[in-house]
Amino acid sequence: MMLAIGAGYLPLNAAGTPEVLKAEYFSVFPGKYSKDGKSILYTYGRENDVINRFNVYDEDLQPVKVIEPVKLPALESKNYVQSRKDGYELVEPMGQEYVNGEAVEINGSTTGLSIERVQGYIFAIYGSGEIATLTDGTSVVAINYFDQWTYGNKYPLEYYREIDGKWYRCIQEYGGSNWGPYGEWGDIEEQSSKFEPEVESIYLYPDSGGDSESYRLTKGIFGDDCHYVMPLYQLRDFTKEFEYYDKPGWIYRKEWGTGCFCVGMVVYDSSNKEVLTINLPAGYTSWYDIDFFQLGDKRYLALEGVEDEKGEEYLLVYRLEDNNSVSFVTAAPSSKVSPRNPKRGEKVSVTLDRDTVGDGAVVQVVSASGQTMLSTKIPAGQTLLDIDTSGFSQGMYVVTVSGNGVSKEAAKIIVR
Repeated sequence: MMLAIGAGYLPLNAAGTPEVLKAEYFSVFPGKYSKDGKSILYTYGRENDVINRFNVYDEDLQPVKVIEPVKLPALESKNYVQSRKDGYELVEPMGQEYVNGEAVEINGSTTGLSIERVQGYIFAIYGSGEIATLTDGTSVVAINYFDQWTYGNKYPLEYYREIDGKWYRCIQEYGGSNWGPYGEWGDIEEQSSKFEPEVESIYLYPDSGGDSESYRLTKGIFGDDCHYVMPLYQLRDFTKEFEYYDKPGWIYRKEWGTGCFCVGMVVYDSSNKEVLTINLPAGYTSWYDIDFFQLGDKRYLALEGVEDEKGEEYLLVYRLEDNNSVSFVTAAPSSKVSPRNPKRGEKVSVTLDRDTVGDGAVVQVVSASGQTMLSTKIPAGQTLLDIDTSGFSQGMYVVTVSGNGVSKEAAKIIVR
């Protein structure tokens, strides 16, 4: 039987009678991940950009069932952002001020003009102009400023000021001959976002390695029936500060408010019954990928992009038991693995935190098919291990770090 796609339609041949089903999206879930060994094809549609229905077909392209995923309430977050530019240069006038053009004339008058009247006149012409103060205390009508992104409205660069009773357009030169601290905060920007939870994708890693495939609907991973995954969102108050440079105190951005954070996931069956719930450990939120893979006869779920309270990203790994329960197999990771998507032959570095793993840490690398590629004990005092990937095939590998007899950390790398 031939499956063809054309103009957004999925041709089906059922009992010899051609039928056409409009299918905006479709996918085939492979039988090797299913308990009965049979593949399924499913299509799904969206409403308001949210998946609202799965149509499930068997290997003969016969309709099996229609699944309407549970609809979770939307959450709205509101946060505020403010940026700051810090530095250490003291800006001073260079002693050069250039007068440009004739005196301002308003209704035939060049004298006796107030600063407020000049401001209104300038604003009508340029669409800008505010009353500002030069470093010597002189009030002027500023059009623009010197390095405004860095210093804000502190140093008028082009402005109108009164000279001998008349107003002239002037340009000032600035320089930095001394150094000292400065800091300017920008305006506070209010942002709001609406989060409407929808079905997540699970990425399957074939035994042969290589790139993963993503599926909205699964069969066999969590039991005999068809299943889908919904994220658990929660509104939380938060405050974040971002340092863009490696100089202490150079904070360039801060953000605060009430945000929408992903704190877990729920697996539902085709009748919308909860099959499995995973709550992230306290202090951890969000992820961007859900991975399913097998090492030998053991099955694992891995949540990528999980963040701690400091914004550090980790991979959290759960072992999936036969009764669909899960056991958390990673401690809060303290070791860093980089890069996560190396080219074949590129070195992958593992940086250890001795406070967590102690001396005698063991690093292992296992392929998606369960083959141990590396198992080595790190000598006392060593905090860095380089892994040579020249002997690796393209595909997924799991790097684990064990130490102190109890902690076990995991990171996934994909060799290109």
